[in-house]
Amino acid sequence: MSNEIIYTLLGLFFQVLPFVVVMVLALAICIFVVGAYSSPVFGVWAGAVVFVISQSGGNIALPLGVFLTVEDMCFLMLGFVVAVRLMLGHLPAKDLVVRLWLLMTVVWGGLFVVGLVQYKSAAGVEFRSTFYMVVPVLYLMSFRLSSEQVGKIFMAFYFIALALVLLAIYRWGAYAIGETGDWFDRHAPLRVLNAAGAMLIAMAMLPGSAMWIKLNAQRQAMMYTVPVLLLVVMVLAHRTVWISTLAALGFAWWLAGSRRKGGQAGLLVPLLVGALVLGALFALAPKSVVTQEFERSVAETQKKNSTIAWRMDSWKALVEDWAAAGPLVWLVGKPFGSGNQRFIESQGQETKVQAHSHYVSLLTRGGLLVLFSYVVVQVVTVRRLLRGRVETPDWLGGEILALFIVATMVYAIGYGIGSMQAYFMGLAYSLVVQAVPHPSVVRSATAKFVLR
Repeated sequence: MSNEIIYTLLGLFFQVLPFVVVMVLALAICIFVVGAYSSPVFGVWAGAVVFVISQSGGNIALPLGVFLTVEDMCFLMLGFVVAVRLMLGHLPAKDLVVRLWLLMTVVWGGLFVVGLVQYKSAAGVEFRSTFYMVVPVLYLMSFRLSSEQVGKIFMAFYFIALALVLLAIYRWGAYAIGETGDWFDRHAPLRVLNAAGAMLIAMAMLPGSAMWIKLNAQRQAMMYTVPVLLLVVMVLAHRTVWISTLAALGFAWWLAGSRRKGGQAGLLVPLLVGALVLGALFALAPKSVVTQEFERSVAETQKKNSTIAWRMDSWKALVEDWAAAGPLVWLVGKPFGSGNQRFIESQGQETKVQAHSHYVSLLTRGGLLVLFSYVVVQVVTVRRLLRGRVETPDWLGGEILALFIVATMVYAIGYGIGSMQAYFMGLAYSLVVQAVPHPSVVRSATAKFVLR
């Protein structure tokens, strides 16, 4: 074959390539939209896979003329599906939880529009994290989930958590032989995943942890992976995730005792396994990176310029700025894009980064109206999960979903809510909206009516 023919074929290939890419992209979008509209399992798996891609460093910007990442494209398409489902009446708008979420969405939408007019692209950049939270919540609330679908959705979370564990182990191995990447933080070398990734692993561990105290039906595979997941969460050294996990496990312990569902001592088994491994590591390798990182992480909390002090000063500055802004801002907050510039006293410097607290963010971008609505939704959801019968497999149950909400509420003190936490919340909200009251609650209500 002559060079002329080769060059001709190459020329034709590169001429046709853009059209092929456009056709494949259009086909992929159609498959995504139809799949997500029809099946909540498909929509969750899509978001979960994109989350792993993001955690592994593959959340690249697409060459579409504007700065849109793979994650942006996923949630924009999912947002379109949500809009269609809302217009077709799939959201049970008469329920309190749904109404409050719609109210919050309207407030955030208004602040985004105002911010877009005043601050242009800065509003879009800041609104991105809120959009990632709202879309998964409304998406799952627009479905009436079956027990089978709930099980498949959680298994998506579980398998993605296992994938993150493998990613963390790979990165620790790479660090051990001197190889690092964009994920590496020289100040905290064991934090090879961010807090959102560590939190997903912790939440995926909760059903298996509850099985040890017979709070739910047992599945051996989940039970026996608990020590491994717990160790990974501990070694990743995100203190907020530690506290969130302990809060959820403590709540599970209390539930098991108050409902007489089983031996509370069972939870000690995976905890003791994890403690023994860590204890052996401290005893046999006191100078290892793991032991040094644990010591540093604990010791840092006592320092005047610790990240805890940074957060406290940051929250104080943002709340003071909100309080000084007037009645309208008190009610609904400031527009997106207006910035978060403040002075951090413990560091002696200014910063513009996010609030590092979901509740403070709700106050500054939503005011008292959104903050109060959000807290009410969380409390009502936990109450309904514990008092109603929800459509879940016997190894999941309302109590386990309540653990997800409790863990998320504690995590939100120190971090913003990401897309995966939003999926967990949306799953719980969807189930409580369609929940059937527990027989004891029905009997109590009936007795009150008769006696009255």
